[in-house]
Amino acid sequence: MGIFKKDKDKKADDKKAQEALIKERQSALLEHLPKLIRRRYIMAARVGGAQLKEGEAYTHTIAGELNGIRTFIIPTDNRILIAGLSGIKSTVRELRYEDVSEVGADGGSFILRHGSHTIELKRCVTNTMKEVTEEIRSRSQETRQATNMTIGVSEVERLAELHSAGVLTDEEFAAAKAKALGL
Repeated sequence: MGIFKKDKDKKADDKKAQEALIKERQSALLEHLPKLIRRRYIMAARVGGAQLKEGEAYTHTIAGELNGIRTFIIPTDNRILIAGLSGIKSTVRELRYEDVSEVGADGGSFILRHGSHTIELKRCVTNTMKEVTEEIRSRSQETRQATNMTIGVSEVERLAELHSAGVLTDEEFAAAKAKALGL
């Protein structure tokens, strides 16, 4: 009977050692995951021809699955790159910040809407979802505000021409100018 007890203890010790090894490997993988994702993006970008423009930089990426293809979303200073990598084939798209209507994260998914299109990355394996979501959201708002200001300035120029031509009175011009600039 003593022989069987030793075998049970040995099996239990082996199982504990195996679980400890699995936990150690998982923590090592999680520690190196951002570096691996960055390297994988660089490879996808080179294969797909997506080059960062001079002076353009990015800080975070999100990696996930889009229609069964490993896909990376990379917000840069001026645009959003979407690089898909399937085997040796890759595709790269870019979006302008002003075209983004909604961005968010839901569990392990990252959702980006532009126009009538929705990009939903599933099974995201990065912990930068919050940072990327906030970065895209703030850059989209900044770009829209700058675009609106440009439109407002051109509208004021048009109103000034109408005012100088005598079509608008001083009061009408002041009211229309305030409205155009959102004041």
